[in-house]
Amino acid sequence: MKRICSALTVLMIAVFVLSACGSPTAAPAAPPTNVPVATEAQPEPPAAPAASEKVLTIISPTVNKDLSPLRGGGTAVRFLSIWWAPTIQADRVGNFNPAVFASWSFSPDFKIWTFKIDPKAVFSDGSPITAEDVKGTWELSTQPLTKHQRVSLFLSGIVGYDEAVAGNATTLPGVVAKDSSTVEVTLKAPDPVFFKRIATNLIGPVKISQARGADGQEVADWWHTDNKPAVSGPYMPVAMDINTGSVEYVPNPNWWGPKPKLDRIKIVAVEDGATAALMMQKGQGDINFSNDLPTTFDQFGPEYVGTNESPDFVIQVFWINGSVPPMDDINCRTALVMAANADEMFKASHPHGPGVAGTTLLKPILGDKETNQPPMNNSDGAKAAFAQCKYKDAMPKIYVAGTSNPQAELAAQILVEQWRQVLGIQETEFVPAMDKLSVADQGKVQVFRDDVGTRFADAPTMLKNSVHSGSGNAQSKMGKYNNPEVDRLIDDALMLDPTDPNRNLKALESEKLVMAEYMYIPWVAEGPMMHAMPWILNFAKNYDWQIIDPWNLDLDLTKRPQ
Repeated sequence: MKRICSALTVLMIAVFVLSACGSPTAAPAAPPTNVPVATEAQPEPPAAPAASEKVLTIISPTVNKDLSPLRGGGTAVRFLSIWWAPTIQADRVGNFNPAVFASWSFSPDFKIWTFKIDPKAVFSDGSPITAEDVKGTWELSTQPLTKHQRVSLFLSGIVGYDEAVAGNATTLPGVVAKDSSTVEVTLKAPDPVFFKRIATNLIGPVKISQARGADGQEVADWWHTDNKPAVSGPYMPVAMDINTGSVEYVPNPNWWGPKPKLDRIKIVAVEDGATAALMMQKGQGDINFSNDLPTTFDQFGPEYVGTNESPDFVIQVFWINGSVPPMDDINCRTALVMAANADEMFKASHPHGPGVAGTTLLKPILGDKETNQPPMNNSDGAKAAFAQCKYKDAMPKIYVAGTSNPQAELAAQILVEQWRQVLGIQETEFVPAMDKLSVADQGKVQVFRDDVGTRFADAPTMLKNSVHSGSGNAQSKMGKYNNPEVDRLIDDALMLDPTDPNRNLKALESEKLVMAEYMYIPWVAEGPMMHAMPWILNFAKNYDWQIIDPWNLDLDLTKRPQ
């Protein structure tokens, strides 16, 4: 996202151009042609990097003890694109290109989709990626024991999904391996953009014979280098230390795409932000996937902080749990939302940008078409609503969870100060991590800071992922929020062709209903930040923190401090 809203709007709207399929019916672009020769077994990697090697170091903010590609969340997913290929690749300008799937087609009603696997797509051991691998990966991702955090965003429309996520089935009847290279998917309802929905590394196919046991569940630690996993990405892991969070990758000799430019990639875990920043300054780190400090801009400048070319965007939101006091009273919610000032929160948390102050959920996608306005920065309205709040004379302490990074904490500090000045609310407490609270107090949390965004710019998809009653966000952070009319409008919009103007109009109407219930406080809209030093070449990442075109990553050793 650019630093001004108009530029963001142009970029978001550009994402609607269907590229891999043109419109959904067009043929996708040709896949890469330089194909390494497959081997029977994975070769032994070099024992250690040579002095002349290009070794890229990425800093992780946590020690990851679970590196399964099937979790869909946590900081470990930020590195999936290094060693796992997506089914379809979303590039940095909003196009959708072949990856594991070489082509795709659909029925006239958009309910049956057929995907053809690229015959050159192989795992790192030389074995082909098959339709059974795709089917098995998606089935395994839906199992409750797998704990995939975002599977609903991609697969919830498939026939059999509801039974699988409930733990009542281990298969998806809506996913059929027609032959070794053909996957047929049957959806519960029409979805004209389903191919975009699955364009992610977070459900990329794994070698299912390694990952899945006879009971239909995930095999423990199958992904560890000790177990010699066959991977599908441009690099393959050769060493892991889950006690320190370090991982090393070398080029996958059986990668069927463009030849990787780096000799080795190293992941190191650094939990302290100041230490991570110092390592970057000394050239001991190249890309920082850690949490930035408020001084980051001053240390590294706008190029490091600034957004990249990815068309994705993120809206940072304080979500309101409407099921607990005082938020179960709409008058209290109204007062707290109206007392909030997004401009002040943005200036405090992003003094140098990038991004724009908080807006509605659909504004970054629809731009000037957006007619809804956030009901914030209204002190008089807040005071009038608070006078009707049944808790005004005995306000319970308000817990604000998710203040786990410096920017979020600064925004939260401004928010509670606004509540104090406008409404006189004194009792508040920040909860950086939920596990720091007792079980009883966890159920009392009224405000959750978390982001929401889209992997492609589509208004009803944005709402489906955030305020629809079936979303994880509505179920957890919004306290099982459920408005049948909101759901109906979103569901109706999702079935319409992307060129139908009613798709956006229904989304706007749905958003307006949610806003009238005062269920969220947006404070910044931003694009994926770079977090990379100037000697890194060809780097961009998307909303999921996946590196776009990881094989193209390179570094200029002449510019890196020695």
